Amino acid sequence: MMHSKRKGMKLLRSYFLTYAAVLLIPLAAFIICYGEAAKTIRLDIENENQALLRQAADILDVQMRELNEFGAQMANDPVISSLRSVEEPLAYPGIQSCIRVQNVLPTRAALSNFLFDYFIFFNRGQLALNDRFVYSYDDFYALYMHAAQSPAEWKAGILETPLSSGEEAVQHVTYLNGGAPEEKALITLTFSFLPFASSDGQIVLYVDQREFLDLLAAFHLETGDIAYIESKNGVVLAAVSPDDQAVAGLQAYFQDQPTHPDLIRARIGRQDMLISHYSSEKTGLGVTIARSADRAYARLNNIRWIIAVSLLISVLLGVLFSYLFSRRSSAFLRRLAFGSAAQKLSGMSYSEAFQSLRKSFEDIQIANDAMEKTLASQQPYLQKSFLTQLLNGDFANEENARAIARNIPSFRPDSPMRVLLLHFSGDSAFSSNPMDLQLSVNCKAVIRLSIDSLERDCLCMSQSESDYVLLLCGSRLEERIEALVRLIRSNLPEAISACLFAYAGNAVEKLTDVVRSWDNASSMIYIQPSPAEVPVQYYRENETARYDVFYPQDLQRRLINSMMNAEEQSVQEILNLLKEKNRQGAVIPAYIAQLLIDSLLSTLLQINTMSGLPAERSESILNSVKSLMALPTSAQLDMINTLYSSLCGAIHQLKSEGGKQQIMDEISAYIQEHYMEVDMSLTSVADQFHVSESYLSFTFKAQMGTNFFSFVENLRIAHAKALLRQTNLKISEIAEQSGYASANSFCRAFKRNTGESASNYRNGAEEG
Repeated sequence: MMHSKRKGMKLLRSYFLTYAAVLLIPLAAFIICYGEAAKTIRLDIENENQALLRQAADILDVQMRELNEFGAQMANDPVISSLRSVEEPLAYPGIQSCIRVQNVLPTRAALSNFLFDYFIFFNRGQLALNDRFVYSYDDFYALYMHAAQSPAEWKAGILETPLSSGEEAVQHVTYLNGGAPEEKALITLTFSFLPFASSDGQIVLYVDQREFLDLLAAFHLETGDIAYIESKNGVVLAAVSPDDQAVAGLQAYFQDQPTHPDLIRARIGRQDMLISHYSSEKTGLGVTIARSADRAYARLNNIRWIIAVSLLISVLLGVLFSYLFSRRSSAFLRRLAFGSAAQKLSGMSYSEAFQSLRKSFEDIQIANDAMEKTLASQQPYLQKSFLTQLLNGDFANEENARAIARNIPSFRPDSPMRVLLLHFSGDSAFSSNPMDLQLSVNCKAVIRLSIDSLERDCLCMSQSESDYVLLLCGSRLEERIEALVRLIRSNLPEAISACLFAYAGNAVEKLTDVVRSWDNASSMIYIQPSPAEVPVQYYRENETARYDVFYPQDLQRRLINSMMNAEEQSVQEILNLLKEKNRQGAVIPAYIAQLLIDSLLSTLLQINTMSGLPAERSESILNSVKSLMALPTSAQLDMINTLYSSLCGAIHQLKSEGGKQQIMDEISAYIQEHYMEVDMSLTSVADQFHVSESYLSFTFKAQMGTNFFSFVENLRIAHAKALLRQTNLKISEIAEQSGYASANSFCRAFKRNTGESASNYRNGAEEG
């Protein structure tokens, strides 16, 4: 009996030890998992808002930067500025200046779809216009849109024009545009004409506030949550809040803080809020979200329940395993378990536990699906923004760059990376006329289709009208680059393919080094061997000396454009950049310095020829160049900035004196009088006015908004249309009277300009 009792106690002790061992393992796992899960989920919840804020700020940066560039371009455009001094723009001859300005304005459809509309206000002539409408101030107020003010108050507000450049504000207007009155909230970006005069007027870009509210809607705000976007001056541009005082209270809270933290948990009013804030360093726009802390951490509570259910299941399994073990060991223990533990198990509801677990996982899946859809819709903007930041070297460290890269599912920078620059040069360097722009769009569509076929996971974007940039990662980079370039060339017309140059930068391991690969690829843009012989030009660390000088064609074009527009600050920045890029250590090597000086002087002489300066001023620049060339190399490099500054000042003086506008008016009148002459050409007109062909071509495009040949062709075709409608002359006779050497050249030009043949046009006019 005693032996049986001792044996029973021994087995009972064995049972409890086994039970404790089995139970302690899941308990320990629970404590570890719960601690790590709670920490991870809390960080994930707190960082989720920050990631969404950064995405929204990146989208705003891209859109607002495009609008600011557009506004600044119009503020500096000499054709637009010419209307500032016209007092009666709707009467002759002022109407010609008005038409000229409208012709150079881009269509709203060609700009960012973020833009609702734009208008240029000229106070002297009290005129408001864009590419579609021309209104007097009174008509603009009555027929288009105006603020909730009387006409006199609204007009006084327009005439009082403070100096501004891209300043944001919210304006509540009554919008008509031929329909029923509609109340709108518009975000305005205001730009003053340069040089600034307080009475001249302003350029106003309008963005519908709903575009900003759509970005805030992506945060899936709930009742009581607050979100708003504010300008760098603290003006609230768009907000979602339970009442008007909520946003003001949140702004007041931040004003009382000594610092402006990105993430903080604080009590606002009667609510415990989790507040996230992000300010863009580029545009100054700030995005702030304040959520209820209880709702924000609701997921953490759900996970607690899931872990508790898991623990319960583990305990039940431990009891079951211990019971089976004890049953094999002793009938006494089996009876004991049958009397207590089995009854306890029979009272448990496994189905309820599993149903609760299943529901929790379904809730998590729904939330993840919603987040993935939101992220997928923003992927194109995120990829372009991310690649732009990599090329600009905007990331302070590798960790920040990889944090953004993790939000791009198709891009995995865990292997070597390389920048590929596709550059169209020569005849395919697309200009701004519609046919060249359409050709550029078609060529880039071919590039995108080829990328989708072979390198779907790479990052890519259009850098300019003639440049396309890709970032590839993985193994066999050179083999894959050559296969991609071959596919692109095979799908392009032969003439375009011959002008496509491919440049590959060096391979890098870190995202923060991508900017170096990009610099190396773009620095080779002036190396243009035959594409048939060298399909891809690779950057090599041991390139020969003639490739060491950094003077790419795109930078040369920027230098010429800045000089022709008399933008001295931009010119000095480019010159300093060239010197810095060619520096090796503390100094620029002598042979590199000489190559750089030769390139810069060649560009300067080209600009001097194009500028149209008076003969004595142009000769003075040439004498300065001769004097500079007699100096030592180091002194020449130091004097380059002074020489460029002198020429830039001369061009600025010529522009301010109205010389270009006057000569362009004379040239325009001459063309309209002589366009029917067969021998009239760019060369003959340049000779007539004693200017160079390159100067005439560049200045005519800048002042008239179209190139010389399109202007002449439009006049000739308009004259030919009148003859086709009103006379029975033969096609050959009409061609001769319209300035064409042969009927064939006339027919080709008529088809290209109108889309139909001259015969079909005449038949259509007769039937009408």
